[in-house]
Amino acid sequence: MGQESKITNLSKLLNEITSKYKNRILYRQNNDLITYENFGKLVEKLKNSLINMGLNDKKIAIISENRYEWEVSFFAVIGCNSIFVPIDKSWSQTEIENVINKAEVEAVFCSKKYEEILYKVKAGNEYLKYIISFDSENEDLFKDLIKKGQEDVLTSNNKLTLKETNKNETCLILFTSGTTSTSKAVMLSHNNICSDIINVSQIFDLKESDIVLSVLPLNHVFEGVFGFLISLYKGCERIFCNELDEIIDYIHNYKISFMCGVPAIYDYLYKRKEELVLEKEHINLFISGGAKLNPEMISKYKEIGITLIQGYGLTECSPIVSIENKSHNRKGSVGRVIPNVEVKIKNIDEEQTGELLVKGENVTKGYFKDEKETNNVIEDEWFNTGDLVKIDNDGYIYILGRNKNTIVLDNGKKIFPEEIEMLLNNIKGVKESFVFNIENDDKNKIYARIIYDIEIFKGLDISHIKSALLKEINKINNLLSTYKKINDIIIDSKPLERTDTGKIKRKIELEKSIYEYSKNRKIANQVEFNDNIGTIKNIFISKLEIENIEIDTEFTELGMDSLDRVEIFLEIEKSLNIQIPKEKKHNIKSIRDIINTIS
Repeated sequence: MGQESKITNLSKLLNEITSKYKNRILYRQNNDLITYENFGKLVEKLKNSLINMGLNDKKIAIISENRYEWEVSFFAVIGCNSIFVPIDKSWSQTEIENVINKAEVEAVFCSKKYEEILYKVKAGNEYLKYIISFDSENEDLFKDLIKKGQEDVLTSNNKLTLKETNKNETCLILFTSGTTSTSKAVMLSHNNICSDIINVSQIFDLKESDIVLSVLPLNHVFEGVFGFLISLYKGCERIFCNELDEIIDYIHNYKISFMCGVPAIYDYLYKRKEELVLEKEHINLFISGGAKLNPEMISKYKEIGITLIQGYGLTECSPIVSIENKSHNRKGSVGRVIPNVEVKIKNIDEEQTGELLVKGENVTKGYFKDEKETNNVIEDEWFNTGDLVKIDNDGYIYILGRNKNTIVLDNGKKIFPEEIEMLLNNIKGVKESFVFNIENDDKNKIYARIIYDIEIFKGLDISHIKSALLKEINKINNLLSTYKKINDIIIDSKPLERTDTGKIKRKIELEKSIYEYSKNRKIANQVEFNDNIGTIKNIFISKLEIENIEIDTEFTELGMDSLDRVEIFLEIEKSLNIQIPKEKKHNIKSIRDIINTIS
């Protein structure tokens, strides 16, 4: 495209794209083929209707599964100088209402599935005026708005002349969560997004002939900004798949050559590698993002003839910061920084690890209605990612973990849970893991919650499963520095809670893990306590030839002499494999005293 570097407005970018790829197929919708030119016309018609409804310069949300109407709506909304607000499909009515209220959303696009909940939100809501359905028969039906938006039906009275869009105006607000009033809402401008797409395209191996599978939720920045816009920018065809177990079928039926995915998707696909390998001839490449990918998975895909690469980004960076390609990739890294973007490391330690800072036109303006948090993360145009990294001599970036997830021991040593979790996840029978410590217990001890594969350990009870896993974990411990060793584990078959891009919900899992570990330890201690009491009681009964003894019965009541006392204490020490300090033996007057002394 001519003068690419000067395109700083998404509407102008769309005009360039639809002009260049005019007759190319963009979507296959049932039996209909939608070309790039058709797409541009749909956007223009919908934009006109939004203007006629008074929805220019407003905030307009969307909640829907992946479909072409989502993408038409995106460009129509920003085309009338409004701000697009994607909503996560998994959010509750309360969370959706929080977003609508905080962003002062006046209209929402949706599919039929989400109509009922939106009408409940709309009832009595001071901001929400329109619910525009892609499916149902109502006055604001999406298809009707397309028909009403024909330019020839716009009169001179209601046809609005839009002001020239400033490249730095916000066009997209992405909420990191809808749960609380303190959830972050990232503002991205036209220039943020345009610059990132154009910069990435200079080094990325996507071709006009590629057929792209859209499988991650479009409300997430990795798919909704990068996957969606980079494929349009390159003139690719887009196919939508909303079910994980249908991905292989889609790859086969549509000859998919490119896909954005998260590690969990590539783990799933590799389990079906016999089917996947049959499609390798038409697969150009797959890219993983959203969460850290096990480097071994890249090697496994390479073995079956498929190129799997990594990228690294954040919502606040529109989103790509670094990316690999076919020519430049290195095991374990997330590639090198994209053109026209700078990175540096802050607070470097003795192991050359520090927090990654990013500077460039792709960096967010800040957080919506949150100047304090904006100032916390952006200083002198440098955005602090909160990620701890290393950068090698060739510029390859290695993500070690989130700064907020780092476990810091009393001696100042740092442990990156993600690093150890990758090792644990390589154990046969381990589906996933969560590494943690318990600060109010012994913060220098490291524990792991292991989610095991029921099929692998079929027929074994919990104690045998734990024993088998500990045996393998000890092998890993032998390879780790002493301070990184796993001290104990809890095991479970229920999956860890994750975000829609596969990141562990660490706060939730930490609470669950500490509770489970404490409960298990309490039970174990109680069992040991009861076992010890039984052993000690039996020694007294045998030596003194009595029928029974209570734990609070004092020895003076049992007619014990000094020799009995010595023999009994020696037998207890031998049976429990302990040694009771000599100075404490004189104060022991009952079985309860013994238990308290050895506990």
